[in-house]
Amino acid sequence: MPIAWSTEIPKDPRGSAFPLHRTPPRGKLVAVITSEDLIGCDTHFFSGHTIPHECENCEPCQKGMPFRWHGYVAALNLDTRLHFIFEFTAQAADTFDLYRKAHGTLRGCMFAATRLNARANGRVMLQTKPADQQKLHLPEPPHIAACMAIIWNLPSGQIDEHRLINRRPAMTNTQQTLAQFTPETDTKIKPRIAV
Repeated sequence: MPIAWSTEIPKDPRGSAFPLHRTPPRGKLVAVITSEDLIGCDTHFFSGHTIPHECENCEPCQKGMPFRWHGYVAALNLDTRLHFIFEFTAQAADTFDLYRKAHGTLRGCMFAATRLNARANGRVMLQTKPADQQKLHLPEPPHIAACMAIIWNLPSGQIDEHRLINRRPAMTNTQQTLAQFTPETDTKIKPRIAV
């Protein structure tokens, strides 16, 4: 049977893959976020790597493995010009959340990520500041959920943009009571957005 050679490089029908980076145990990761916002989901550390938590009857849950939230943004390493996906925990996400609230977007946020101790699972410390976008051309961000589907080897049918959820904690009883007496035009108490 003859071999079908081609000069065309096959494309993954799900789109382009982007490398996934985490904060290194030693040293510092410095990059600029190209995404407008972060996106995240619950994950398990299972069989030696991070996999998404499937809401019902996933194998790690059946084996009693806990899950935790991980966030993702697209970022550009200014030294290498590598466009990548940055993974972080909910604790580190608070720093990005504060930046987003102050600037209205994460796009153009320069960050330096380090570990508090030199361990691969040590606490991540983030420092942020606005990048000088007059001197910097940021590429368009990728579709992060689609990129993660490639990294996690999920079928493309499992990526549904309409299932993107903004997690908002329920109002406490005190907030609900105060909200009833606060006029709509006044500063109504709103729940903090958790990411």
